Amino acid sequence: MPKLCGGKISLSARAATAPSPAAGTPRSVSSEDTKELFGAVSEFLKFHGFQRTLENLDSERQFRKESTSSSAVYGDAGNKGGYEKLLDRFNIGRRDEFFSLWTKYVQVSSEDVELDLAKLEFYLQIYFAVFPL
Repeated sequence: MPKLCGGKISLSARAATAPSPAAGTPRSVSSEDTKELFGAVSEFLKFHGFQRTLENLDSERQFRKESTSSSAVYGDAGNKGGYEKLLDRFNIGRRDEFFSLWTKYVQVSSEDVELDLAKLEFYLQIYFAVFPL
């Protein structure tokens, strides 16, 4: 579990000494690493009093668990290859290519959807900011 020491987050020795992948090399993230990262973020939010943000993070994590357990649904069969490319770029951490495909394949159909997509894009920006870690 990460520890907050003097305002700095201290990760486990395993995470701190893990070798970095070469540039452009695909990297998988283990569920243990993900749990550790969420633990660090949660502890940071608690320490600084961001209770509502912490509640929203927990809500989004729960939603993601539920949505990934169901089968994928594509807008139309013709875009399936595009969505697969989009997910591939996401998985290997190619931010610029991902957002290029994002603007091509993700369509806004209403104001409600636009707000949800803006939130999702914000979280994606955060993901790509911490991906190299």
